[in-house]
Amino acid sequence: MELMDWRLVGDLIHPFLNKLEPKDWMTGVGQVLTVATILFGVKQYRKNQEWKRAEFAAAQAKELDEEPTVKDVYTMLDYNRYGVELFPDADEIEHRFVEVTDDLLARALVPHPNRVSSTILVPGPIEGEMIERQMATFTPEEGAIRKAFDVYLDGLERFEHYIASGLLSPREVKPYLSYYLSILADQGPGEGRKPLSVRLALRDYITFYYPDVLKLFARFGWPLPPAG
Repeated sequence: MELMDWRLVGDLIHPFLNKLEPKDWMTGVGQVLTVATILFGVKQYRKNQEWKRAEFAAAQAKELDEEPTVKDVYTMLDYNRYGVELFPDADEIEHRFVEVTDDLLARALVPHPNRVSSTILVPGPIEGEMIERQMATFTPEEGAIRKAFDVYLDGLERFEHYIASGLLSPREVKPYLSYYLSILADQGPGEGRKPLSVRLALRDYITFYYPDVLKLFARFGWPLPPAG
């Protein structure tokens, strides 16, 4: 036991023993020590559980951080203009990298309903009839950016589910997630890192596709404003 635990036991024993006859002291001491042992066991169990939760949080954060596409997301959030390897499987090295600017990022993250960029003809309800349908299209570069953010936001969504189920607490995961969430929320250390156009696009993208991630922002005290 720790020193403070023994002092606590002593504080418990003295008033109890003062009320006992000398012949009953050993029995009284045994009872108090039994209670103290149980309390110590409970304390150690709680410490072990906290340690296991901390290990789990660190492992999950490491798994997310080591995902190659998530590293691309971090780069796109850290810089306003940077060459990102969006196409690592391309044969030619010059085709693997794309200069991602904030303007490109904002265009890429527009939700489908807000991005009607072409009209196509599709079969209608009457045989032989063709009708027009609006279709959201994205360039290969924009599609790769969306795919990278989907992987990252899937990871954030898992953390929210861990918290909602009681497996982890916001306090246990915040050290691992707070920096890049602060950029998305324009709060704390990330305030001012991205222009309004990117922040609005990210807000709308998260709101439309990942509403559970909004809860994670709120848990950290950085609620995103409602999508406009």
